[in-house]
Amino acid sequence: MASPLVEVRIDELPPEARQTLALIKRGGPFPYRKDGTVFGNREQRLPPQRRGYYTEYTVKTPHSRDRGARRIVAGRGAAGDPATSGEYYYTDDHYNTFRRIANDGATHRAAGRSARPVCAFAARPHHGTTARVVEGGRPALRPRRSLGLQGQAFGDADARHAFNLPGWFGANLDALYDSLTDEETWPIGHGAVVVIDPLPYTERFGVEERDALLDVFRDVAEHYAEGGVPFRVFYR
Repeated sequence: MASPLVEVRIDELPPEARQTLALIKRGGPFPYRKDGTVFGNREQRLPPQRRGYYTEYTVKTPHSRDRGARRIVAGRGAAGDPATSGEYYYTDDHYNTFRRIANDGATHRAAGRSARPVCAFAARPHHGTTARVVEGGRPALRPRRSLGLQGQAFGDADARHAFNLPGWFGANLDALYDSLTDEETWPIGHGAVVVIDPLPYTERFGVEERDALLDVFRDVAEHYAEGGVPFRVFYR
């Protein structure tokens, strides 16, 4: 059964989140390249909508050298415009949890989805699994990243280690896509090859979970293909 989303008043948000919300309502300008890009809602932690309905915006983290974990996700509303939709969600843990931003100043509960992840998996270093940087269309000889997967809970620290992600990485499918398509977080350079060996198949990591994980990598590949950057994933 779906659990509700707790709402938060605008005056309860940190000042940086209020600044980001004001920029969204003005239509920008936004300070980060990824601001205004589509939020996939892969974990279904927000109310289900068609693909492209949600967009995301960075909330600055004081003293952080990168984007940090805080975001506001905006719905497009009936008019299709995030600036006027009045539908905004705040997360301070890289999409693990959300609170809907109340427009009327009242705090109440709104219908939402359960926080149960769609894809629960663990990413662990694996001696036989390597990812190599692609240079000039050819893989570099030295291994750059390792990725081994086991069908249990999503291992936060292990996933960070596998892709060398920052400590605020949210350990969910939306966070994985966000991190791998942000070159400030995960510098891809001339390209990358990721080899997953083996791709797990267990009682807790079945066909649905495998497909959800592979969909993330397909979308990452499409993202980089638009800029002519090669990103390839092989799995067994």
